[in-house]
Amino acid sequence: MEIEDLRGSTSPPTFVKPNTHKEKRAHPKKTRRQRAAEQNAGRKKEPASQVTQIHQHGLDRCPGCDYKLSGESIARRRQVIDLPVMPALQVVEHQVIKRWCPKCKKWHVPVLDLSSEVLGQGRMGHGIASLVSWLRTTLRLPVKLVQDLLQQIYKLKLSAGEIVGLTHAVAKAGQNAVAQIKQAILSSPHVHMDETGWREDGDNGYVWASSTPEGLRAFEFHFSRVNIGGN
Repeated sequence: MEIEDLRGSTSPPTFVKPNTHKEKRAHPKKTRRQRAAEQNAGRKKEPASQVTQIHQHGLDRCPGCDYKLSGESIARRRQVIDLPVMPALQVVEHQVIKRWCPKCKKWHVPVLDLSSEVLGQGRMGHGIASLVSWLRTTLRLPVKLVQDLLQQIYKLKLSAGEIVGLTHAVAKAGQNAVAQIKQAILSSPHVHMDETGWREDGDNGYVWASSTPEGLRAFEFHFSRVNIGGN
């Protein structure tokens, strides 16, 4: 064995690199690449219109002689940007009251229209449906992470089926708006088009993006290029 042969030797093993003198290792330092100006600049203070609270700190008496101080002006400002305490989950119960008509001898109830608050006959409001759809589509979070986020922040438990159902309901509710946007894009004299590869559920496909100078945008996904023109 090589280790046994080297026991009586004063020279280092062959796998040990020899020391080099410091002057031999010296080499000119590389010029540091200059960063962009926006990377070097510190964060600017938020404008006064964005300030939500003001706390003033001042002394009433001189710390040296304890004489009462007079006059007032702002010496400096320091802003602290933070997130507010997350509000508790809002549960609104709509109670439909029936009332008796002595003349008609009938009970009467009003027509309950909650279309401005909820999609269809579900219980989850527009805020939850919008958030779930945004997390699933824009951020592309898996269902499990969406469940964890809602549970940790809002103490809201949603099943996988409820999350999938909400995304389908939002997609269905937006079909008319999407159709109007596509029609407006087709009518525009200038349209920018782009194609890129896209994986959906582990399968390769294509996404076509179309936009106009006015800011209209539409995206179309298919697993194949076949018969795209007919769609």
